[in-house]
Amino acid sequence: MTWPLTYYNAGGIQVTSDELVVHGKRYHLDDLVNIGTTRGSTSRATTSCATGAALFLVLASCSWQVHGTPMTASLVVTVVAVLSMLATLVSYRVNPRAYELWATYRDHQVQLLWSRDARTFNRISMAIVRARQARR
Repeated sequence: MTWPLTYYNAGGIQVTSDELVVHGKRYHLDDLVNIGTTRGSTSRATTSCATGAALFLVLASCSWQVHGTPMTASLVVTVVAVLSMLATLVSYRVNPRAYELWATYRDHQVQLLWSRDARTFNRISMAIVRARQARR
């Protein structure tokens, strides 16, 4: 009997020559087909900030075009628009879109794992590729 080789083992995720274990859930590598990666959606905070920024940009543009609008009001709306854009960038940086790994496992589409850390996600993905190649 040979012991399975370990290609990755950290943070509750283990990739061996036989299986992928994600926080206690086990997936035999031979049963995983159509493995693919995708990016998750943006966070609600980022979407809200972007929506607010777009709204205030439109308002700022209109306030500068309408005659009779007080200069102070136009400046305030413009400053709020700029701050909303900065908030959007900060929110996207703090809450980036997640990396997701999907596969068909025993005729069911399953999300194997997700991570906001690109480096960790790539290490796990490459470990799965190496383990599957070693099985051939």
